[in-house]
Amino acid sequence: MKETYEACIVGGGYQVYELLNLLQSMDWPFLFLKEKAEGYFNRMRRIYSIEGEALLSCYTLIEEFYSCFPQECITNKTKPIRVYSPNGQVVKFNFEGLVIDRSILERFYAEKIKEFEKF
Repeated sequence: MKETYEACIVGGGYQVYELLNLLQSMDWPFLFLKEKAEGYFNRMRRIYSIEGEALLSCYTLIEEFYSCFPQECITNKTKPIRVYSPNGQVVKFNFEGLVIDRSILERFYAEKIKEFEKF
């Protein structure tokens, strides 16, 4: 019997976890392929590919964005945030920032993605 899928997801990462949640909530049949049976992400490059100023200028989006991180991976909070670009430009944001332990965050999402193997 041939199976039909609405989506095929290859690889893992934070974005994949969110996409799997979305597809599951829509009851879409999907195929999830991953390279390794066990392990963690190589390294997450970006979590959101939204223009920084557009995201950071809206406080409600910031709170929603911060709520994505499990508390156990937050190691510190900062105020204010200064972002230094490679060309020397400095952008200052006057709100609380988070310092994230990336290895804990990656293990957290690796475990969450494993939950989708049941489907």
